[in-house]
Parts: sequence; C-alpha cells; structure tokens
Amino acid sequence: MTAVGLVLVLAPPGPSRWRWEVRAVAFAGLMALSRVHLRAHWLSDTVAGALLGAGLALGWPALLTALRGRIGAQAPPAP
Repeated sequence: MTAVGLVLVLAPPGPSRWRWEVRAVAFAGLMALSRVHLRAHWLSDTVAGALLGAGLALGWPALLTALRGRIGAQAPPAP
C-alpha cells in the first residue's frame, strides 16, 4: 500500500495518475498474494493489512481536505 500512497502524493491528478494508481494497486495485491504463497503471512493478515492501508490511503486525504476547508473558512480575509 506504500506504492499507492506514493502515487497519490507524487503524481499530478489526471489520466496518467489513474494508470499509476491501478498499477500500484495491482503491485500491492501481487505482493500480498506472494506473502501468502510463501507462507510468510496468513491470508487474514494480508487482507487486514490491505484494508488498513486502503482506509489510511483514502481517509487521510479526506480528513486533511475537511480540516483545510474548516481552517480556510475561519481565516480572516486578506487585505
């Protein structure tokens, strides 16, 4: 899920970002399946990690956007 977070932070919005997001999600999924196949983790561990990572990747930007809007509404107008 680190790859997905890096794409969200580094790639500018647009069609190319969408392609990179799909690639990053596919990479993360294959990595998780390889960990299960190699018996390094249980399937439940990888599913829980993917859900936690997705929640963080989607939740933090939403929270920061909401806070930015709230702080911007409270700021005094510029002279």
